[in-house]
Amino acid sequence: MARIHDHSTGYRILRLYSDFCTYMAYGRTEIVGKENIPQNSAVIFAPNHCNTLMDAMVVLRARRDATVFGCRADLFKNPIANKVLRYLKILPMPRVRDGIREVMGNLKTNEEVVDSITDNVPFCAFPEGTHRPKHSLLPVRKGIVRIAKTAIDKTSQPIYIVPVGLEYGDYYRFQSTSLVNYGEPIDVTDFFRKHEGLNDVEIYREITSVLSDSMSKLITYIPDDEDYEAKWPLIKAIVAPLRGTPKARLEKNRAAASKVEEIWQNETLREVLREKSLEFEKERKACGISTHSFGFRKPVLRFFFKTLLLLGLLPFEVVFAVIGSPMLLLSTILVSKIKDKAFSNSVRYISYLALLLPLQILWVSLGFAAFHLSWIWVLIGFLSLVVAFPFVFRYKEGIRVWISDIKLMSNKKLRRSFDEIRDAVR
Repeated sequence: MARIHDHSTGYRILRLYSDFCTYMAYGRTEIVGKENIPQNSAVIFAPNHCNTLMDAMVVLRARRDATVFGCRADLFKNPIANKVLRYLKILPMPRVRDGIREVMGNLKTNEEVVDSITDNVPFCAFPEGTHRPKHSLLPVRKGIVRIAKTAIDKTSQPIYIVPVGLEYGDYYRFQSTSLVNYGEPIDVTDFFRKHEGLNDVEIYREITSVLSDSMSKLITYIPDDEDYEAKWPLIKAIVAPLRGTPKARLEKNRAAASKVEEIWQNETLREVLREKSLEFEKERKACGISTHSFGFRKPVLRFFFKTLLLLGLLPFEVVFAVIGSPMLLLSTILVSKIKDKAFSNSVRYISYLALLLPLQILWVSLGFAAFHLSWIWVLIGFLSLVVAFPFVFRYKEGIRVWISDIKLMSNKKLRRSFDEIRDAVR
């Protein structure tokens, strides 16, 4: 009987296609810390969960080799969905709210996970249990440690949990940036050995605490408290303008977050900044002004060159909007129907993934058979389909920020508020 982590040529081909689509979904991508992944070892990846499906896709793309994933068990109730998900190397992960019967059924999943990681095919689980688009962490659940403990009981090789930090330039916008940041591995086998005096529940608590702390050091981390909404605008004010590689942005964000936490120790300054920050953010959103418009020393000159660039690219935008119209239409319809807007990027990605190859096949067929085009025009059309969808969103974002720049240049009050906040935190 085939095991979920066994090599599959069909899966490998799908991987190449999905990895390419994931790469095209972001304007800039970066992978950091791959040297921290133990080689030829039993590894469990533990990323933060802040961007729905895209979290799994960027983790999958970060390594060429196969990775087995866990996801919510209710998706497997449909027999067809169950077969498809398992073919994609995804296992059901029952939660307590799914019922005790489902949780008891998790024993089979644990066996498959152990079988996978002991064959040196990593397993990836999101230890927070659910997604949330925030620069913070939900409590890390014990399920990932239980899986590791099951593996320890069944094999003599060491079991590692590798914390992973996922950082995005924007959770909701297609063609933003993504960063996969691997942290130092936690040797769970050694941890249990060194804490033999504790019972399993206490050890689980210790490991989840260590894991949560490790994950928080790999992302822009803001404590999940009542002041989160006030702290994030202050961090953005310190690091503005928002530019640089994903890794450079993360480093700036983390330094700014540490500074904000220091400021928060001063009760008087904290109260003043909390009020100013919330008021500024409320007005910024009401005016429809992007955070990408702030912090530039020569905004007028920047606006001039951006205008020239957008005008120069306008013909391409029109052409690519027509070429990519099936994907754009599908994604627009689907995004309008979803309730949780955190899934917006995932829906756009799925639209691109689902239609790109069929449209290319259709174009090649029509180009040669119906239109009798030369191979060069067929090739141009084939490649244009690849870049059309991402280009339209990138251009759309450029227009959005361009309009935002105009609004900010005419809003003296908001500029003054930003300068006051920036002076206070710097």
